[in-house]
This record gives sequence, C-alpha cells and structure tokens, in this order.
Amino acid sequence: MHISTTMALGAFGCTTLGWILYFAAVPTNQVAGRTPVSVLLEFTGLALAVFTLARGSSAGAMALAIPAAILSLFFFFLLTQRKTPVGEITVAVGDTLPAFEALLSDGKGFHSDSMAGQRLLLKFFRGSW
Repeated sequence: MHISTTMALGAFGCTTLGWILYFAAVPTNQVAGRTPVSVLLEFTGLALAVFTLARGSSAGAMALAIPAAILSLFFFFLLTQRKTPVGEITVAVGDTLPAFEALLSDGKGFHSDSMAGQRLLLKFFRGSW
C-alpha cells in the first residue's frame, strides 16, 4: 500500500474514532466537555490529512483525506463555541408562567396572559441575528 493511502486511512480513522469517543462521552441531555483523547485524535487526523493533501496523492487517498480534514476542522470549530450554562433547573412542570411580552415573527405583539389556562411549551433558541 502506498504511503499516501496509509496516511489518508490513518487520517480518516483518527478523525472517525475521535468523533465516536467524543459522542460516547456526551452524557444524556448535557453539553459535552473537551475530551483530551478526542482532541488528540482529531489533531492527529487533521495533520495526517493535510500532509496527504500536500503530497498531491492519488484520488483514493484524497477521497479519504478531504473528508477527514473537513470533519476535523468542524470538530475544532464546535469546540470554540460557547458552552451552554449547566446548572440546576429551577422551573418544574406546573409552575406559573411569569407575565411577559414579545414580538412574533410576523411583527405582531404577544402577551403571555393570552395563553392563560392552556398548556404551553416555550422553546428558547440561542443565536445571533
């Protein structure tokens, strides 16, 4: 087997194993921490993929190295994102909803009193618009 193909297989294997170990470490309904083994595997996979790509390898090696590099870069991008605050949930089913006002997506106003006596599920999305 050619060295470039071996490096590409190593890159793809390290990257895949890094993702598997990362998701295995994710507790149910919580944000995963930075697992050192996953970070090391992703870094190794990225280094092997970049080296494979820099050598101008065969099409088969490139077909493994390019996805490995993209997945590793995406992994590192995810690690830069702000963590969700972890703490005790202070709201329970059946708690009274505090009064609030908001604008709907169509620009109309919404007041929480309009939902009095009805079941209500509120979802909050973090984002930057």
